[in-house]
Amino acid sequence: MGLGSVLDGLLGEVSGRVSDVEGKISKLRTAKSKIEHEQAVSLKEIEHIKSLSWETNGRVRYRMILTKTYGSLRQHKRHFRR
Repeated sequence: MGLGSVLDGLLGEVSGRVSDVEGKISKLRTAKSKIEHEQAVSLKEIEHIKSLSWETNGRVRYRMILTKTYGSLRQHKRHFRR
């Protein structure tokens, strides 16, 4: 086995590893791009929520609490009728 043969073997192994690493880098770049897109969408949603007035937000929360409480009271009322 000559030196040229050993070098060819090493070159082939290094080339294979480089190819694997490049594939992994490509996957990471794709994942990064998707994450950045999701972050942008999330930031837009947060800004939209922040733009709602407290009055509107308060009404929605109040209505949700009221509905939940009313439903809970109805459940208890049914329970005590039995």
